[in-house]
Amino acid sequence: EPIQRVRFQFKTPEGARRHLLLAFTPDNAASDGFDYGYDAKVFDNLPNDMLFMINQDKYVIQGVGAFDETKQYPFGIFSKTGGAIEISITALENLDPNTKVYIYDNVLETYTKISDEDSKYQITLDAGNHTNRFFITFIKNTSLSVTDEILEQISVNYLQKSKEIHIKTPHSIDVKQVNLINIIGQNIKTWNATNTASFSNDMKIPVDHISEGSYVIKVITNKGILNKKVVIFQ
Repeated sequence: EPIQRVRFQFKTPEGARRHLLLAFTPDNAASDGFDYGYDAKVFDNLPNDMLFMINQDKYVIQGVGAFDETKQYPFGIFSKTGGAIEISITALENLDPNTKVYIYDNVLETYTKISDEDSKYQITLDAGNHTNRFFITFIKNTSLSVTDEILEQISVNYLQKSKEIHIKTPHSIDVKQVNLINIIGQNIKTWNATNTASFSNDMKIPVDHISEGSYVIKVITNKGILNKKVVIFQ
């Protein structure tokens, strides 16, 4: 059977483009590890780049075994400048045209479909190496998240004037813990009923001592987990 291919395009903050290829061998001639003749390492060093990660090494082409929609494939985004990036698909070859392709962000716990025509994954990242965060997937695993209807009942906002994070939930949703996570996935601060006097269904948490930048507010409740991106600026 012919090799099946997914061709990706990565657009950097300065507008440059990197093309990547993920290929499936129906006869399992390749594996998820390194395979001579199937995987292509990168040799140029660009200031902003997206690359497949195999055993901590960087590749522009990754060949794997037969297509399995339950698998996910990690890639890294490496940025010296930070800024807005974009990921899209330029072609699906020898795959079912209804195949769905997602970018999974395990910091924000979001799935973004990029297999539809003109659909793209877009995010603004801080400078740094973003590894162990982004994955290519073919199905959504929503078993760890609450329904959209419940998520819509939780409000998370940054109040610039008072320099506070404002979290408001219905009385049916009990907040167990709140984490402040930076854009590379490091936990910066944790609040709970033990160390925060204002912990309630309508709370304002001071963050005037936190450095400016993009963060994820992770709200752990009795109904599930909500992740909300905020930008803190003084």
